Amino acid sequence: MRQSMLELKDEEKLLVLIADSSTVAAYVDEQLKDRAGSLLGSTFDWHRFMKLAGYHLYLAAVASFFKNLKMFEDLPRQVQEVLEKEYFLSHARFLKKEHELLEIVHEMEKENIHPIIVKGIPLAYLLYDDFGARASKDIDVLIPPADLERAKKVLVREGYSLHSGTRTPEDFRSYHFHYIYCRGEHVDSVVELHWNLLYPTLDHRIVDRAQLEEQAIQVQVGGKTVRTLSLPHAFWHMSIHALYKYCLAFRSFAEMKGIARRLDESDWERVFSWSSQCNTDREITLAVNLCESLYGNFLSESARRKTEANSFMKYFILSSYYPRALVWEWLPFAATHELVMILYLRKGFVHRLQYLYHLVVPDRATLFNLYSAYREGGRVNRLKMHFNGFYVLLKVVLLTLVAGVLMRSKILTARMLDPERHSR
Repeated sequence: MRQSMLELKDEEKLLVLIADSSTVAAYVDEQLKDRAGSLLGSTFDWHRFMKLAGYHLYLAAVASFFKNLKMFEDLPRQVQEVLEKEYFLSHARFLKKEHELLEIVHEMEKENIHPIIVKGIPLAYLLYDDFGARASKDIDVLIPPADLERAKKVLVREGYSLHSGTRTPEDFRSYHFHYIYCRGEHVDSVVELHWNLLYPTLDHRIVDRAQLEEQAIQVQVGGKTVRTLSLPHAFWHMSIHALYKYCLAFRSFAEMKGIARRLDESDWERVFSWSSQCNTDREITLAVNLCESLYGNFLSESARRKTEANSFMKYFILSSYYPRALVWEWLPFAATHELVMILYLRKGFVHRLQYLYHLVVPDRATLFNLYSAYREGGRVNRLKMHFNGFYVLLKVVLLTLVAGVLMRSKILTARMLDPERHSR
């Protein structure tokens, strides 16, 4: 019983199969059809599957998968109706996002700003056979830092407004790497305006910004050429993006594997060289190992040697994850686990001590990243914050040492390990 809480159920296995297959162009494979059919047994829980697929915005991809394998008509009628509706809605949303993207690129180019579009629609064109089945929540625009103020004016002119919550724009510029701009009564259009791709507080750095620009590739989107990251840079960025979600990034992992299928040995050398320049080798290793634990091995032998986890990562970090947690994007003690990951990703003993100290006595960066909830009318309730910080510090240290053991021992009950108990 306990082990079943760690391993995937048939509904979760099917979604992993669909996510993995959705980035393989023009797939119609009898073996794939047999694998899907073997999962759709009499005990298959369509309610659980549809809930999970809906959470990950994969319903359109599910429809596309079964249509390509000529299995759609075999599905329950109610499931067919939901999937058909979501399939057409997804393509309509994709066209809307595509229009918004081209509008932004056009207006920025009029101001002599040449953005790189990260992830999203260009990635859908590069990776997906049915690109309209890839849902996009927002548009990620990377521009040179020198063009930031002019790019902000372009977005405001196009009807977007800055969303900052309790955080100031100055804090975003100092401790984050993008602004969030929104448009529409229901905030149905969101643009993340990036001047960087890395948190400045994690000792990450982009030394050779020109390399991103020079190696950016062109993708045809709606009849217009749009620039996006080269595939080696895209793989690196997808790994970092997964880490910034503390490895609870189901689709990011699927797309990492999708990109990896298209990389040759020289591309892998570029991935590792760039990662080393950015001081993100540990992040790449962690993301790749977790991705392979969910989607299967995809690295070449030489690349695997470069991403072999050390003992601490294996026994204290990787061991704190398990397949069902990765699929549902939930872990026991999830909030504290995020802080454990931040601690682990700090480089050097001194920086880790500083991080622990600032949990109790926060600096400006900690206020921005962790304690914005303690702001009341623009002020910070410091007494609550210090008391809570000391309590959090104890939890972080304890969970760092015992999380992996707790996940795979009889200490935690099956219910505590079951991600479905966490409502979505």
